[in-house]
Amino acid sequence: MKTQTIDNPMRLREMVEAVQYAMCTDSTRYNLNSIHFECDSEGIMAVATDGHRLAVRHSKTNGIDLPKQGVTIEAVGIKALRKTLNKKRRGLPAAAGLALTSKTLELVIPGRPAASMPLLDSDYPAWRQVVPKAGPTIALDATEKKRGELIEVMEAFQDVNPIKVTIEGTTLKLETTKPVAGGEIRGTADFQCAGTLDGKCEPFRVNGGYFADALRAMQGGTTFQPPTDKHDPMKFSDQHGNIAVVIPTRL
Repeated sequence: MKTQTIDNPMRLREMVEAVQYAMCTDSTRYNLNSIHFECDSEGIMAVATDGHRLAVRHSKTNGIDLPKQGVTIEAVGIKALRKTLNKKRRGLPAAAGLALTSKTLELVIPGRPAASMPLLDSDYPAWRQVVPKAGPTIALDATEKKRGELIEVMEAFQDVNPIKVTIEGTTLKLETTKPVAGGEIRGTADFQCAGTLDGKCEPFRVNGGYFADALRAMQGGTTFQPPTDKHDPMKFSDQHGNIAVVIPTRL
């Protein structure tokens, strides 16, 4: 068992927290009730999906060497990782040991019990196939405050019905309805984006909570790629290599 040294181990917890919203909570779907890690030339990626959405958090870090196919940590292992890297604990060292075996990934911190994280013994879904190819995009927000405003609107609508989104110029036009006795309640809102859509986009529907979670996972300005077809996935991305993908709701 080879032990590697990883700098800033708290970064692993931050990555988990950034994608965990998209992890499947159904323990019977064990291949999705997990978080996948892969390395590339610049660092490490954490990936989670529940089949309706996908989250990818990228971190530039040194000292981690994983198999080419990556490793997938089961839910119980994710819980152990978060417990070991508890933010309330003081004295966390600047570096820690990471030991990979055929069945576990061990996080070793001097003076603390090792976090033993069981690995999934089957292949993780081919998540890159879900990420949309190049298409029309629009800059949604330029500041954290502006992104917070859109999150607030999406969350306000999420308990009513899927939100119908129409993009006109720099404006996201949001509309939702709720059937009531004798008619319906209709809600609308307009959001001014930081840019203009560089192409065409048909109206689409989306779960407001899913849209808000994807926005919340971004760092810095968010670029949004709407679905080219009303059933195609939509993509959120930022300048740090983070990605979120959401499947539209049928019209």
